[in-house]
This record gives sequence, C-alpha cells and structure tokens, in this order.
Amino acid sequence: MVDFSSTYEENSARLRPERLVLGHLRQFGATARADLARQLGLSPATVSAATAALAARGVLREVADDPLSPQTLTVRNIRGRPSVRLDFAADAGTVASLRVGYARVELALADAQGSLRAPVVEDLVLRGRSADDVCAALAAFVDRALAATNAPRIDALAVAFQGFVDAERGVVVWSPVLDCRDVGLAAALRAHLDCPVAVENDAGALALGLAQRDKHYARGRTAAILLGEGVGLGLLFDGKLYRGVRAGGSEYGHIRIGAHGPQCRCGARGCIEASIADYALYRDVRLALGTPAAAPADESEMAALVGLAAAGNARAAAVFDAAAQVLAEGVSILLQLLQPENVVVAGPGVRARALLEPALRRHLAQLATPGILEHTTVEFADFEPVQFLAGALRRGLEMLDDSLATRDP
Repeated sequence: MVDFSSTYEENSARLRPERLVLGHLRQFGATARADLARQLGLSPATVSAATAALAARGVLREVADDPLSPQTLTVRNIRGRPSVRLDFAADAGTVASLRVGYARVELALADAQGSLRAPVVEDLVLRGRSADDVCAALAAFVDRALAATNAPRIDALAVAFQGFVDAERGVVVWSPVLDCRDVGLAAALRAHLDCPVAVENDAGALALGLAQRDKHYARGRTAAILLGEGVGLGLLFDGKLYRGVRAGGSEYGHIRIGAHGPQCRCGARGCIEASIADYALYRDVRLALGTPAAAPADESEMAALVGLAAAGNARAAAVFDAAAQVLAEGVSILLQLLQPENVVVAGPGVRARALLEPALRRHLAQLATPGILEHTTVEFADFEPVQFLAGALRRGLEMLDDSLATRDP
C-alpha cells in the first residue's frame, strides 16, 4: 500500500480526541480550546474533556502572551482565562533522534516540545559486521549517548539510516554503510530500550528537516535531493513524506543515467550516485590528477578538492561540471514525472554549490521540456547536520504523542 502520510493522518478519523488534539498542536502550535474545537470539528465539551485529561497527566500546559512583553510566553494555571492557548509541557516526554551515516553516528535528545539538544557524535564503522552485531553496536552507542546526556530513559527513538529502508517493518534492507542486508534494527532497539522505535531513510528525514526550517517546502510538491556520502531523494506532498511499497524510501540515486557509466557501490553502472556522490567525485578528481584514491574521502579532503576546482584547476573543475550534467539529467527526470513546485538540492554535497549550481542551470535549460522549468523553483539549501536529526525527530514525536494520548495520570 502506498503511504502518502503518517500513521496519525491516515487513522485520524478513528483516533480518540486526545490524540487528535495532540496531532493538531504538533502541527500548528499552541492553540486555544475554542479554536481546537472549531478546527478539529469536535464539540467544545469533547475538547474540554480531552484537554483536561491531558493536563491532568502533565502533557499540556496553558500559555498566554505576556502583556508586558509580546515576545514572551507566560505559563498560567490550567483554570486560567478561556482564551489562553494550550501547548505541550516540555517535560512530558523525551525523544531521541539517531542518524547513521558512513562510519559516523550521532544522537540528539528532544523534549516534548521538539527542542533538540546538542548531539553526541561518534565515529563508528559498521561494515564487516553481521546484522546482529550492527544492532548491538548501535544499541551500545545509544547507551553511551544517553549516559553522556544524563538521560535515564527515552520515550521514543527515531532513526535516519542511509540506504533502502522498509519503514513499515523497521528493517534496513540494504545500505552502502553495511555489508549485511535485512537488518531488523527497529525490533532490536525496541527490545533493548523498551520504547517505540522507527527507522526512516536519511533522505526522507532530510526532506522533513528542511520543511521544518523552511515552511514553503511543506506546501505543494517538494523534491529534496540529498548529495553527500550517497545520493537520495525525499518527496514531500503538502509536507507529508511519500513512501513507496513497504513504506520504503526512494532509491533515486540508483536511477541509471548511462548503461556504461561509472561503477556504483550498488554493483550497477551509470547510476546518478556513481557520478556525484562524495566517493565518486573524490575518485574522479583524484584519477584526473593522476593520484588514484586508496580510501574514502573525509570532509576535509572533499573541501580541499572543491577548493582546487574553484581555484581554477581545469581537470578538477571538469569533473564537477560533468557531475552537474548528471545532476541536471536527474532533475529533468523529476520535472517530467512529478512537475514539483520545488526541487531543492541539499546535504553535505552542497559544499560544491559554487561549482555545481551554474553548470546545473546551464545543462537543465537544455534538457527540460519547454514550459515545465518555469513553474518549478530549483535551488540549493545551506546544509546543517541537524537537519537529519530534526527530520527524524518528527517521527519520534509522533510516537511520543501516541503514548501521551493514552498515558495514565
């Protein structure tokens, strides 16, 4: 079944009023009781009963604008004025957001309002491990991160994982950061932590993180292309993440542009990723310079190659221009298939924006069907590592809300 929305949105007609209230507050922020009743289509009595129950459990608090300082929110008693708005109590729960990338993992905690703390970051190589060992290594990292942040427990964990993820089952089907397949990560971490666990593709998480920061990406159709260790795609329809069969993410990076193109990590040739992922750019620039690479590049090496091309090295610049042409072909495919309002290029790979963007626009003008490109905004977004964690956090908060709606006083 194709999933265009979250579990909450799919089942909203069947949810109890407490869950509907939390879902609305999560999406729109602090809201007065009367507005909740009107916007949710519930009776004032039903909303009053639901919000009173949530307040008794310590889930909600009342806030109002301080008349002396319009920018300040003042906490008020639950029996305050009817116009006072309702919002989440920050201490109602704790959610963890985990990102697993190539040889590096990071975890950040957030309160019930969704405020992320500074992440705990570690270098962690997962290649060469069995599925069980991968789960054990990530569970041990989560334990260390929780100890480092003095968090005794968490109420939900959301994971952003590079590769093809079956989000419905919480299984990492295939990932370039692993040698094993079909890793039942959600079940293993759920048993270890005794809390709900969800797993998302990292490109989907990045798309959600971008929409959290820039609200125009949450309107209409947005295609967020992730450039970095690999190439991925997160599709948003009115802010909701599109997932395919088995709730899997898009494998956009493995669309084949040329049957005889460069070798990809997936085993095929000519994939988009094989021309523009970090490992491909590093390989091709080093080959062009006559100094073949023996190992994957780190961030400092990638920045140095970008600097070399930007400084006028013709061989290095030619590699980035060729990569931009492949990117343009990939964007052209998105334009023909989806006609999105927004295409945004994001991720660590935007470090090469000054090299890629002019060439992308030049090639795209030649490739795109006349009339389509003028209705789509194609842009680059500044990258912040927290975007992965912020995007995954949305799924974690959804799981927290499921628990808060039924928690005993």
